[in-house]
Amino acid sequence: NPGSLYNSLRLARENARVVRDRISNAMWEAINEFWLSVDKHLTSTLQPWRAAEFYSFVHREVATFFGLAQSTMMRGEAYGFTVLGSLQERADMTARILDGKRIADALIDDLRVQVDARLAQGLRQPGLAVILLGADPASSIYVRNKRRGCERAGVLSVSHDLPTSTSQAELLALIDQLKAHNYGDYDRQVKEHAIFVQQIADLQKKHAEGNAAITQSTLNFLRDWLLKHINVEDKKYSQYMNSKGLK
Repeated sequence: NPGSLYNSLRLARENARVVRDRISNAMWEAINEFWLSVDKHLTSTLQPWRAAEFYSFVHREVATFFGLAQSTMMRGEAYGFTVLGSLQERADMTARILDGKRIADALIDDLRVQVDARLAQGLRQPGLAVILLGADPASSIYVRNKRRGCERAGVLSVSHDLPTSTSQAELLALIDQLKAHNYGDYDRQVKEHAIFVQQIADLQKKHAEGNAAITQSTLNFLRDWLLKHINVEDKKYSQYMNSKGLK
């Protein structure tokens, strides 16, 4: 990552080495020790609870280097160039705006492409079930935006708006019911049913065109569907749903 803290400090140290005759010894020693310390910290895993301590250290060392530049550099072109660089970076960071809406729109558009490709393969539509308990205004706005995002992305949105009087037992029962719909072989079930519907549609088309003959392959397909799919797969699916209290 060219803009990472590690890479930025590495380049700063290399640049300082090139112009050692233009900066003070104190500045060189400060940035060199700073680099060695950061390199030691970041070559190993930085524990999350030490992140704040590390960033405080970085902030302190940067302020120290800037103070040394102000107090030890001779006023001339090198000093003026250093100040100009600081001001240019500050202006750049101030003017740079993170367009979150544009990034979010791009992500949703990309997700829509993936969802459409999934549906084209005969797989089930992804869904998001949201339970809203009560009518808190902030929560309502948040959930409404999620539903709009689902609509744009082609994701099925299932809403359960419950009153504040809903008991804990009722809420947990609804959560268990939603979890129960997550049947592992559901995608394969949907795909096989789609193939069956297409086969029947083709057979009806041939019959309408005057070709009433039923081939052996068609009979084999119907036999396998009855003996293997309905008697085995559909029965397994039905038993699963019944075991979860779903009809």
